[in-house]
This record gives sequence, C-alpha cells and structure tokens, in this order.
Amino acid sequence: MKDSAMRIILSRAELQTCHSCLKKPIFPVSLLILILCVPYALGTPPNYESFHRDQRTDYQPNRDNLMRIWIVYVGQGDGLLIQLPPKCNYDPDPADDISSRTETVDVLIDGGSHSAQNETIMESFVLSLYEEPAIIEHAIITHHDGDHVTGLIHILTEDSVGVESIYHNGLASYRRGKRGFSNSTTAAEAVRDISGGQLVRGMAFLEPDDDDQGKKLREDCLINTKQELQQRLNNDEFQGVYDELANAVVDEEDPIEVRRFQRCVENGPFIEEREAQLNRGVDLADIDFKLIWPLERARKYGGWSETINGNSVTFRIDYNDFSMLFSGDHNERSEEKLIEHLEDANELHLLNVDVLKVPHHGSWHAYEPFFRRRTDNSQYNRPVLSVASMGPRGFTTSWRHPSNEVVNWLGGAHRVYHTFIHEKRFNWSDLQTQEEREQMHERKHILIETDGKWFRIVEVDVDAEEDDPTAPPTVQQTHRSHGTRWIRAE
Repeated sequence: MKDSAMRIILSRAELQTCHSCLKKPIFPVSLLILILCVPYALGTPPNYESFHRDQRTDYQPNRDNLMRIWIVYVGQGDGLLIQLPPKCNYDPDPADDISSRTETVDVLIDGGSHSAQNETIMESFVLSLYEEPAIIEHAIITHHDGDHVTGLIHILTEDSVGVESIYHNGLASYRRGKRGFSNSTTAAEAVRDISGGQLVRGMAFLEPDDDDQGKKLREDCLINTKQELQQRLNNDEFQGVYDELANAVVDEEDPIEVRRFQRCVENGPFIEEREAQLNRGVDLADIDFKLIWPLERARKYGGWSETINGNSVTFRIDYNDFSMLFSGDHNERSEEKLIEHLEDANELHLLNVDVLKVPHHGSWHAYEPFFRRRTDNSQYNRPVLSVASMGPRGFTTSWRHPSNEVVNWLGGAHRVYHTFIHEKRFNWSDLQTQEEREQMHERKHILIETDGKWFRIVEVDVDAEEDDPTAPPTVQQTHRSHGTRWIRAE
C-alpha cells in the first residue's frame, strides 16, 4: 500500500460521517477502501522526514548478516547485549572433530539493576535467547555503580551463564585503612565518598600534573588485570559492590572461568584484539570496535559519582555502514572533556552515529554539544535515533529521567526510545499527577537490528508471553509508535 494511503488522518467530523455511512451503506466501495487503509495506517511505523534517511517497510535482510543489539529492561540501570551476526559464529568445541559453527559471539554491556530484586533479569533474558549453560564471550563494565553491575555479579555467581572476558575502566572502591585511605584524607588529594564526616569508600589519590590541573588519578589506585584484582582482594582492600564484583570474578569457574579482566583506555586493545589472540575463527572483517574513553590516565570530574560516571568505558561499533555509540553514564563535565579531546585529535566525527545509547539514562547532567552540534550550514549533527535504559525509580523520583532538554536536543520524543516509558508523547509538563505518570509506564526491551546496510528499532514487550525475543515482530507487525521502518545506514 502506498505511503499516501498509510498517512490518512481522520478528523472528528470525518469519523462521524463514516459512522453515519456504516448505518446507510451509500458508498460501499469507498468505505471498503477506508476500512482497509485505516488499520494499516495505525499499525505501520511512519516515514519520518526528520530522520533525513531512506526508509522502507519491505526490506528483507539476510539473516546470516543480521546483528542484534538489545537494550534490556532491567529496572533502573543499564543492561545491553550485542549478538554479532551468525556469520561471525565459531565452533565451541573444535576438539570434537565435528565442524559446527553454532556459538554466537555475544557482548554484554553492564547488567543492571539498581534493586537486588531485579538482579536475575539479565540472566533470565540471556537464557530466553540461549540454552543453558550460555556463554558470553565479552562483557563490558562501563563503571561499577550498582545499577550497572548487580545483574552481572549475579550471572558470575551462577552456573547458568558464563563470561570469558571482562573489560572495565580500572576504578575500584577501597576500604578505610587500605590503599592509603583514612578519615583524614582531604578532598584536595583524593576522590572519596564521605558520609557523616566519615570515609565510606575511597577511589583514588590524585597525581600532580601540568596539563590537566592536577586531576589525573594515580596509577597505583587503578586496576589493570585479573592478577591485580586477585592480589588486592586477598589483601581485603575492596568495599561494597566492588568487593562483591571482585569475589565473583575471581571465584567464577562454572560453566567457564573468567580468563581476562582488562582495563580499557582510548584506542587500546579491545574485542578484536582478544578474538585475534584466541584465534577461533571469528570473522570480524566488517565489524570494528573502537575504544574512545576513558583516557589513558583516568581523571577526576568532581565528587565520587561524577568521577566514576565520567570515566565510563565508551566505545563505538561500526558494522559496514551502520554505527552506534555506547556511552555509559557520562555527565556534563566528562562530555565536555570528551568533545575537547576528540577535537584536539581531529576525531569529532566519531560522535556522528546512526544510534546513540543515551548517557546516564537521559539525565539532565548533560552537555548539549555531545547530543547535537551545529554544522557549517547551521543544521544539527545528531544521531538518527537514540535509546536509553531506565526504570520506575529514575522516572518517579527527583531524577526525572529522561530530561526534556536532552530529548529535544536529540530531535524530539519520536526519536528517543526508553525501556520504561511511552516516550513518543512524552513531556514532563503533562505529568503532574500519579495517574498521568502511570499512563506513561511501558516496560519494553528495545531491539536494534542491522545488516550493516539498513537498521531498525522495535520494542519487545517484557510481559507479553507471545513476544519471543528470538523472533521479534517484523516491521509489518509493529505498531506505529513501537518501532521504526528499516532505515538506511550511512
């Protein structure tokens, strides 16, 4: 059916006229056309001119080339999973003399959630895709806040899902009396968390330097490898959720041992280098993982939360023409520094992507040029679509995720998909009562599919039994507000 028919809009008067027509079948042919057109118009994603891209409903990607990127509903927190295309599969047991490239290469990014009640969600989601025991080849901890690692810790303590390699930003949480931290530690010489005048946890001491106003974190406070993690764990140095994480990493043996715990820095070795080292035949010729952040020496960006968020592992994935940026929980200070750094390196183009994972759940702690930047012809450079994870705690508390400003910077609510709210008609000024807020609730997994030439977004209902994540709705099956058409990647 043509696009013009799909964009039929009926006024109240027209609907009343149609209702009269149904009582008196004067124009049966016209009514038949109208009846056929309206359901299609209501059920098919529109062609949004603001995307400035070709869009199709009839595109059929080759399944062997299809990459899937999931933003999983984990409650308040982040939990993402990249399933590389089947053409990247490898033989999980080459020693059995049976050539069987059946193992999908997976990249897990954080695991959520803020609440321990939701710690099993990511494990359950992985097991909805794969038989037990499932193997995650690569896991990325953007930073070790609880709403990013609680679910991963649970996975590491269970036998149903195993993780081979873990990548992280090097920051840790230290106890009082360890690594030089004491209650007398001053804010000028360290990043620390203080409550009631007492040190709760320490992160790092600062190192004098000339080029960053004394904001570099000292190297001996950072963790590079699993061996260093093991040594400091044995010395009982860690505190809180990081102590739980360290124990889970070191103790994990079933169904597979964590063989690598690697600190990430810009342009450093990452997933491609690890796969080359393993030499198991994973074909990444069309796929590029590029580390953009943190810098080689982590920086202080304010207090505890600003610093741990500001050093989030940030990377870009390119699959032929498609690109996506994964940005952790960046904040206003670190986004500004990231922009400055990329400008100095003549690499600001790395922020021009098809899809952005919105930093910090769409928080108002944001720097506008990170989301949109003026071009020479006074237009804006920004992602075609953006996605973010959030739960009820971030939506209903004073955090107010997402920020109206961030949504507007990204081009409007129809271009931003969240896991918890019906963002297509979102505006905080419309949500003055609890009833209005509850009407916005819409728990969804968000799926991005791409073959490197075209991509689309579709929401998958968390609660509906008929929604199988291994067989998500097609474009033709997608309600107009719950996904997009296939969009040409550039």
